[in-house]
Amino acid sequence: MGFKIPKRTALLILHGDYEGGEVRATLDISMADYLILKRWRASEVEQDEEKALRFFADRFLISWNLESDDGALISCSGDGMMQIPLNLAVAILNAWLENMEGVPAPLAAPSGDGLQLEAASMPLATELANPSS
Repeated sequence: MGFKIPKRTALLILHGDYEGGEVRATLDISMADYLILKRWRASEVEQDEEKALRFFADRFLISWNLESDDGALISCSGDGMMQIPLNLAVAILNAWLENMEGVPAPLAAPSGDGLQLEAASMPLATELANPSS
């Protein structure tokens, strides 16, 4: 019997001007999706930025409690992402990225000669909590 890969999600809590805003997102991203986002991010073509934001919202956002000025729920989708303020979209993306990265491991103590290898300061593994526990 093989290992079943767990589904990981996170509740992204927004702060500051967006206090009370909550977004549920998946933390699972395939290598194919990662490479698509990376390619679009590196692109200087404006349409690719929009594609990347729509792709992100459609693929990784599950739900949110965001409403328009008239109280109507904004669709948790690529179209909805295009309707919300830029600062809110950036806050959602940053919160997702922080959850994707997890808590970094402590840095190794610097060597006595003042030099530190880059690999020594990179975490080898990050323990992720299973959302169902």
